[in-house]
Amino acid sequence: MPGDPQMCAFCARPKAQVRNLIAGDALGTFSVGICEACVGQSYDLLVQSGAIAAKPAPAAAPPAAPAMDAASALRASIRAMPRSVDVKALHALAQAGMTLAAGNAAQLRILAYDLGNAMDFEDALMVRGAIAPFERLVADSLAETAYHSRIGNAREGFAVVERVLEGPLASKITPGEAAALGMGKMYAQLGATPWDNDVRAVEAELTALTPKLPTLGLDANFVRALQNQVVHIRARAAMTQHRDADAIRMLTQQLVERELDLEALVLLVEAYVRTGDHASAARAREKAMKHIPVNSAYAARLGAAGR
Repeated sequence: MPGDPQMCAFCARPKAQVRNLIAGDALGTFSVGICEACVGQSYDLLVQSGAIAAKPAPAAAPPAAPAMDAASALRASIRAMPRSVDVKALHALAQAGMTLAAGNAAQLRILAYDLGNAMDFEDALMVRGAIAPFERLVADSLAETAYHSRIGNAREGFAVVERVLEGPLASKITPGEAAALGMGKMYAQLGATPWDNDVRAVEAELTALTPKLPTLGLDANFVRALQNQVVHIRARAAMTQHRDADAIRMLTQQLVERELDLEALVLLVEAYVRTGDHASAARAREKAMKHIPVNSAYAARLGAAGR
């Protein structure tokens, strides 16, 4: 008996009651129809019987990348800023970042870190200062000491170290933090009270501390940063004792090994000016200004050194 192509030959439902009805010739003698539901059931039966192999499951779509939150997007903008941007742009981002952080200490630390990397030390100080006193860590004071020294505010950097050493965090200081605090204090001391007797005391302390750095179990990047600071301290000590040629030699060697040590570049500008080599000072200053925000306090210190 010929089949009715207007109904499903398997479930007998008419075309009007099924979603799709597929019609075709059976051995070329009569037409048959099969609905979409029965196609699926037939496929499952054939797979279960082993008559056909199951189709491989479609590959899962990769998970969508999480949308970047506003605070992360703002920090990405800071990182993308050219180093020689006007500091006013960074200041606006710093203010917005503080609002988004809403007092969250971890968020404020990340924001301050990015601002410090952008050489906007004034705003990095402002952001670190917004961390609640009961949430402050020794690392916060370490960063503040470095920021103060970079912008030429050595006395305040010295005071930050003193507050840590005399405050409630003193008992929690690790050997690595103690080394970093000691160096920060030395550098600030040379900028705040440049007297020969202080220089000799600093150099003696530095000589005793330097060999210990690799043995303190510190992160390699942290050791490298402290080793950079050793050079800065020795150079500033030499300049304090009017051994500017020695300072230039040390800083020039440092810049061969660490091309973008901006503090070394600033000190080199200062040393060149003191020796009357204004052409070399101008070249070093030009190189440094490519990596320092315009109108920042760090730029002002560099400008003052070049005059």
